[in-house]
Amino acid sequence: RGVTGVTATSVVIPGRTGIDAHFQPLSLGRRIQLPGGIALERCGIDETLLPPGSELFHAPQTFYQIHRSRIVAGIVVIVVLALAVVFLMLIIVQRRRGELALRRSHLHFQLIARATNDAVWDWDLGTGAMWWNEAYAQQLCLPAGTPAAFAVWESHLHPDDRGWLVRSLHEALRTGQDHWAVEYRVVRADGETRHVLDRIFVERQTAGQPLRMLGARIDLTDRRLAEQERIRLAAAVEQSAEAVFLLEADGTISYANSAFARATGYAVPKTLREAYQLICREGQPPIALDQLWEQVARTGSWSARIEGARRDGTACVLHLLVSPIRDRGGAITSYVLIGQDVTRESKLQDQVRLAQKMEAVGLLAGGIAHDFNNLLQVINGFPSQAQEAESAEDRAECLG
Repeated sequence: RGVTGVTATSVVIPGRTGIDAHFQPLSLGRRIQLPGGIALERCGIDETLLPPGSELFHAPQTFYQIHRSRIVAGIVVIVVLALAVVFLMLIIVQRRRGELALRRSHLHFQLIARATNDAVWDWDLGTGAMWWNEAYAQQLCLPAGTPAAFAVWESHLHPDDRGWLVRSLHEALRTGQDHWAVEYRVVRADGETRHVLDRIFVERQTAGQPLRMLGARIDLTDRRLAEQERIRLAAAVEQSAEAVFLLEADGTISYANSAFARATGYAVPKTLREAYQLICREGQPPIALDQLWEQVARTGSWSARIEGARRDGTACVLHLLVSPIRDRGGAITSYVLIGQDVTRESKLQDQVRLAQKMEAVGLLAGGIAHDFNNLLQVINGFPSQAQEAESAEDRAECLG
């Protein structure tokens, strides 16, 4: 302890066998315990403290000391390879996730394309490949196995629309439009012409070069027919000679055609009560509003004839008919009132009734005159017979 002056890495101890007999490694900066309780330090070893026959020497290099650089390089390579494997695994996992997301997105797109009634199509402008869903083939009544191609799309365009539609399509691609909607006609495989609306989106590169075109086409034929029917019905109601009111439950007039103004000269009022007050200013409505609705709900309709005056003061007679409007469940949602100007008909009916009365009086007078004439014939007959009688007794009998 406290020895100085000698530096060594190992010590040989006599009387020991095996590895420990030849040397005992001395760790740097550490204290080792020799037989006899002698502690040696790496630095400052005093030979006098060693047992007799002990020898200090430099031990041969170990396998690690000899191949340390290779071992370190191998460890580095293994670590690098392990990191590379982990990195590749991360890339594979990310790619797998991307593939799953793409597959899921494609599956969602297929389900949406199958669920919708719209004819969905996709046109790759680079390769010219085209795709469409089942609704597209059903919309055109295409035979099974018909390939999806631009030529097929173009062949089903109406001849009168094919030219301008193809030109507008190329114009949209050239001018850089991203969204485009157009209405045109197509001819189905069975020869029927249908009106369609196509909403188109153009996918472009950063420089504006078009890559692909996607569209969703809906059939407007039934909608157009329904719209035309609605227009015809609206025109028929508007041009009808009878006044037509749509009434709410509170008596508010939500719609009125122009026949009321033509028949009365008044503008369309806001409520049913105001309409009646315009025509019959001094009279009361023929029925209360709640009683009117109750009777309509019970019997299905209500009708009445009211007499009043137009705006110019002339008399008018209106025949009113109220009917309910029901929804699909049978509940009453509103009411329709039809008012017909029957002034002329009312005058004709008055004239007919007067003629019938005069005819009845004439028949009565004729009957009375006939009966009176019969009596006069009897009275005149006896004096005539008396004049013709030859004897006084015969004359007395005729006059008797």
